[in-house]
Amino acid sequence: MATLPTVGASEDTWGNEVNAYLEVEHDADGTHGAITPTSITTGSFSTTVITTETLAATGAVSTGALTSTSSSTGASTSSSVSTVNVTASGAVAVTGAVTSGSVSTGASVSTSVTTGAIVSTGLTVNGTATSDDSSTGASTSTSVSTGAITATGAVDLGAATLEIPNSTDVSANTGEGLLSWESDRDLLFIGDGAAVQQLTRYADRGDPVNADFTLGDLTTDGTFQDLDLSSIVPAGAVAVDLTVFVSDNAPNSFILFRKKGNSNISAVKTVRTQSALAGNDGGFTVACDSNRVIQYVTTNTTFSIISITVTGWFL
Repeated sequence: MATLPTVGASEDTWGNEVNAYLEVEHDADGTHGAITPTSITTGSFSTTVITTETLAATGAVSTGALTSTSSSTGASTSSSVSTVNVTASGAVAVTGAVTSGSVSTGASVSTSVTTGAIVSTGLTVNGTATSDDSSTGASTSTSVSTGAITATGAVDLGAATLEIPNSTDVSANTGEGLLSWESDRDLLFIGDGAAVQQLTRYADRGDPVNADFTLGDLTTDGTFQDLDLSSIVPAGAVAVDLTVFVSDNAPNSFILFRKKGNSNISAVKTVRTQSALAGNDGGFTVACDSNRVIQYVTTNTTFSIISITVTGWFL
C-alpha cells in the first residue's frame, strides 16, 4: 500500500514515495483516475462530504448499493429516492425488493419499455398501472394485486388468474365496462356508465320427472292469472324455458303466457288445440319479473289436459 514519506526516514526515497502515493488516484497526465470498487471502503465518505447532488450512472447500478444512515439534503437513502436524484442511461439491476414508498414521483423515467422488459413472479400494484401500448409478453406476473390495471393493448396473463371485483351488492359499480361479480347469487354484471346490467347465462334444469303445474293448479276463466315460479327458479332469473301440453274437446282452445307487467298481446307465447280431442304441445322462453312470476290466460272453456314444465332459466 502506498504511503506518504516519513519525516527523517525517507532519505533518497521520498520522491518515489510521493509519486507512488499520488498514482493511486491520479493518471500520469495529472488527471484524476477512475474510482474502483476497492478504492472506496467503509467510512470513505461522510455526510458532510456528499451533499445535494445528482448521481449519474452510464453503466449498471446493482444490488441495492445506495444506503445511508445519515444523509444531508437530497442524499439517497434506502427509504426514499427523490425526484430525478438518480439518472441511468444504461441498465439498472435491482436484486432486492422495490416497494411503493421507495421511489417518489419522477424518479424513474423511460421512453421505451419493450417486449419482455418487465418480468415478475410477484408484482404488487398499489396504485393504477396504465399502458397505451403493451406488446404480448411485455408484462408477465403470477400475482398482480390490490389495484387497477388498464390496458389498451394486449395483456398476456399466461397461467395466472384474473379476479374481478366481487361483493354481495355490486349496484354501485356502474363505470362503463366495469365487470363485477355478485357473490350471493353468483351473477356477473357490467357497468354501462349509469347502472349495472346483468350478463345472462342459461341453466339447464336437468330431467324433471313430472310437470310442475297441471289443470287442477290453474284458473281457466279467460282472465290473466299469476304463475309463481319462485319455488323452482332461483333468484336473479330473468326468463324461463317452458314446455306446455294442452288438450280439449274443441279446436282452437289455447293457453297464452307473458311477462308479468306486460300488456300488449304481440309479446306473448301461445299453445292451442288444432282439433277436438287432439293434444298439442310447444316449448318457448318467457321473461319473468324480479320475483320470478309470469302470467297466463286460457280460453274460457273446460280443458281436458294442461301441463306446464319448467326446463331451464336464464340468469
